[in-house]
Amino acid sequence: MCHRPIADRRATSNHRTVACEVCHGPAAAHVAAPLDVKPDAPRDRGFCPLCHSYNPSRPTGFPQIDTVTHNARVPCIGCHDPHAPEPPIPPTSCGACHGQIASQKLVSHHAGLDCTTCHEAPEQHRLTPRQVRPTKPVDRSFCGTCHAAGIPDVPQIDLRDHGQPYVCWQCHYPHRPEAR
Repeated sequence: MCHRPIADRRATSNHRTVACEVCHGPAAAHVAAPLDVKPDAPRDRGFCPLCHSYNPSRPTGFPQIDTVTHNARVPCIGCHDPHAPEPPIPPTSCGACHGQIASQKLVSHHAGLDCTTCHEAPEQHRLTPRQVRPTKPVDRSFCGTCHAAGIPDVPQIDLRDHGQPYVCWQCHYPHRPEAR
């Protein structure tokens, strides 16, 4: 009620599911005496990385940064509105957000392929990755365009009897190297 413009901005942002007290701490005293008690407003560089520093156990697509290389020494609020933290400059490469996958793919048989060879990623995915997701191949014939087409140096399979009825990525993880 008191912070309606901020609440409205946050309600449509990537932080819409994060309660105010997660960042500002317990607010009962502030609610009881709003003019006398001000909640914490973290402004230093160390706060946002508690949730957003790179951690491979976090879900794919969760916004993560390498705190050493990502605008070092600049407070997060210098570029991001904490209530609507969409990136001020959207990432240009998939690896900017999907670092673990990009690192695995670099040593896989698919290292030379662009991510968009197999995934369609709408432009809006760069701004709201959890709301607009890239696609995955939905049938076996997609992988067969390379792996059942007789292309030299590409492992070949017979789509009629190999792995029926599954889509290839249900058994083979295409970003990770695997034995030939």
